[in-house]
Amino acid sequence: MRGIPKCHQELMQANLLVKHDPSFLTIFVSHQWLGNTHPDQRGYQFRIFQKALRNVLDGKIKLELDATSQFFGHMKTLTAEYRKKLQEAYVWLDWFCVPQTEFETDPAESRMVPCGDVVQAALRPVITSVDQAEFAMPMQWLKSPVHQGTFSLDKDRVAVCNFIQEALDFKLARLSKQKNLDIYRYFAARYTDFLGLPKKRRSVEEFLSYFRFPSMEAAVRQKKGMGAMACAALSGDAGLLRQLAEAGAPMNTKLREISELDVLPDWTPLHLAAVRRDEDAEAVSALLELRADPHYVNKLGHAILGTCESARAVELLVQAGASINQMKPLTMCTPLTLACLRCPEPDVIAKLLQLRADVNLTKGGIGLTPLHSLAIYSHGNPHSLAVAEMLIEARAELNRGAQAGPRCPIILGCC
Repeated sequence: MRGIPKCHQELMQANLLVKHDPSFLTIFVSHQWLGNTHPDQRGYQFRIFQKALRNVLDGKIKLELDATSQFFGHMKTLTAEYRKKLQEAYVWLDWFCVPQTEFETDPAESRMVPCGDVVQAALRPVITSVDQAEFAMPMQWLKSPVHQGTFSLDKDRVAVCNFIQEALDFKLARLSKQKNLDIYRYFAARYTDFLGLPKKRRSVEEFLSYFRFPSMEAAVRQKKGMGAMACAALSGDAGLLRQLAEAGAPMNTKLREISELDVLPDWTPLHLAAVRRDEDAEAVSALLELRADPHYVNKLGHAILGTCESARAVELLVQAGASINQMKPLTMCTPLTLACLRCPEPDVIAKLLQLRADVNLTKGGIGLTPLHSLAIYSHGNPHSLAVAEMLIEARAELNRGAQAGPRCPIILGCC
């Protein structure tokens, strides 16, 4: 295929599309539209995708995991055998596979969604949009579910949510068969978040069945990974947190690192409650009432306060005694420095500053100030300019260099 990409109906007429089958190996392409009426009016984006895919298949481009995964020692790359399999793969791209409104003949066609063996690809070359500019981070899909997006037609929001629900149900069915259920339980806990549905209140029996715990005794015994308290915290179910605590479920079970889901090593249920964007931070409040430790840091030295995704969670943790400028090895990052790296909504940063977070504090470790950490992901953080203005207004030192401690290379190696 050459030139300007043709839409679904044109490709159907040209007999260039096949109906998806779960047995297909499919490359699911996520991309930004470069115009309101056509995603790639000059064909630049698709041409870059074709060239990149050709280079991957030839082995000229070595695909690697994201920087965070590599930071934790995951160095997986595509094998020659898998590259050979990709030569027979199908490509799913919305412009090709979803009927466009002006040509629509059968709305049911738009229900086709790839499930099965799927390779995800994000098409993000540096090309100027003809209408606007948008920015996204690799983990943005976790923070900004599809239903919160901007749609040209609001009925598309409903249709896309149906796609997401089908794909999520398929993924959960597959993950439920694995021996380690941590990733299954993560997606199960966030099911309503991804679909824009109200939080689910479950009975103990429903909870145990849904999260695949064989019994309450087994749930209470689990002290590592996505245990019962972690599942209840991530799903925002404050009532169930209290019931589990009464049954003796451990409060500070530690999770393994799952970098693809932005879960860092040794996180506790309180971390998972803090990363929810609930305005009332109900799960955080419940865990603090149950004596969860607001001072806890994981092995990287990350304070729970720095992981908050809501201003209310920040407020509750500080009221419970969390130090606004807590610094612990290995990284010695303050909560504000960590928050600027994780890119929450600006009101979270504003709340930290209101509670007197220091904008220039460093003391060994990796030696970064909040302004440094903000700059690291500024290209993909839609709030970077607003947060930078807040930090500058709070007297962040613009010319201050990073002041890493003498053990910084060792720290990075250990992490």
